[in-house]
This record gives sequence, structure tokens and C-alpha cells, in this order.
Amino acid sequence: MRYVTERKNNFPPFPSWCPVQPCFYQDLSLDIPFEFQRIVRMAYYFWIGERCLDILFFGCYLLIKLAIFVHKHFDLYGEIASRLSGFNFVKVVKLINYNVI
Repeated sequence: MRYVTERKNNFPPFPSWCPVQPCFYQDLSLDIPFEFQRIVRMAYYFWIGERCLDILFFGCYLLIKLAIFVHKHFDLYGEIASRLSGFNFVKVVKLINYNVI
């Protein structure tokens, strides 16, 4: 006779302090036949790896968009260059030579 014990949900794994709890129980050694466990485990690792790359690429995309936004709206070099464009360095040198400054 097979004894059924109560299984606690364990997937997806969340920390104990997280208010969201795991949704369902997953145990590859019990749920998947032995000859297919390696295939299922490799597919699972491949899927997790793809999700990590998705998160990485999305983060890079957001970082690039933020850099473009900052460059367009807060162009500090352009602001400094525009202030210095009307500055007459020759006049300042002459004033220094005449000890005015």
C-alpha cells in the first residue's frame, strides 16, 4: 500500500520572508520517469539560462535608454560649450597683461 504524505509546495522557490509563496509541488525524481529525468533537467536549466539572459538584455536595454535620455535632456558638455562659445580669451589675456585682473 502506498502512503500519501502531504507535500508542501516548493516551486518556484521563494525566500521564507517573501509574502508570495510557492504555487505547486515539483519533484523530478518522483514525477518524471528515470530515463527522461536528465532530458527534463537539461531543458529546465536551459530555460532558466534563457530567462537570466532575457533579464540581462532587458537591463542593458533600459540602461542604454536611460543614457540616451540623460544625454538628450541633460547635455552638460553642450551646456558648458555653449557658455564658453561667447567667451573671448584674447580679451582676458590682454586684461591680465595690463594688470587689470
